[in-house]
Parts: sequence; structure tokens; C-alpha cells
Amino acid sequence: MKLLATSIAFFVSLAPAAFAEPGPPVTGAGGLKVHFALRESTAAQTTTRAFDVVLAGSNPCATAKVKGADRVEIQACVNDRNLDLTWSSHSASGEYESRSSMPIVHGSTFELGASDGPHLTVTIP
Repeated sequence: MKLLATSIAFFVSLAPAAFAEPGPPVTGAGGLKVHFALRESTAAQTTTRAFDVVLAGSNPCATAKVKGADRVEIQACVNDRNLDLTWSSHSASGEYESRSSMPIVHGSTFELGASDGPHLTVTIP
């Protein structure tokens, strides 16, 4: 009986959030600015590349690409209240690809990547 009462209380506490009206768009009038810093390390050196994108409008997606001997591609899209991110790095030391989804919280920083490979820092100012 105690378990049933606890379960009912738990679900009743969730109800207001489930029926709440959505808040304002996360991209705002000027769009959502996102900063990326990609760090790649080899035995000889460490390289950091920085990219800034702005996501706004009816199709809020942005892509940053670098093509050459080393290739980098970062694609970011706003999906509801999340930032969906697909990125890849191809260099002489190997290839790395990743997909992630993170909440859009202004002032937050997320660290993605391999501990012994490419590492992407995502900052939402």
C-alpha cells in the first residue's frame, strides 16, 4: 500500500511539467551562437581549431567544414530544446566520428570525444 501511495505521488508531481506550455524559442531573436574548439594531439604536436556558428531561422542548422590533408566537419541543429551535433575528424593519425545531443543552456560547456584522440569542446555562451 505504501508503494502504491508513493507511486501515485510521484506521477502526480510530474503532471504539471507534462502539461506545461512550451516556453520561448531557445534560439532567440538573434539566433543561438555556439563555439567549438577541436583539439587533436599527435606525438609531434597538439593542434586546436576554433569554429563559431549561429543557428537561427526556420531551419536552424549550421555546418563548419575544413577540407585539406586534415578534414573536419561539424553539423549542429536545434531540435526542440536540444543541440544535436554530428562531427568528424579525419587526419593522418586516424578518423573519429560522433553524434551527440545536449540541452541548450546558456553559459554551458560540454566536452566530447576520445580521451586518446580528437576532443571537441562545445560552448553555448
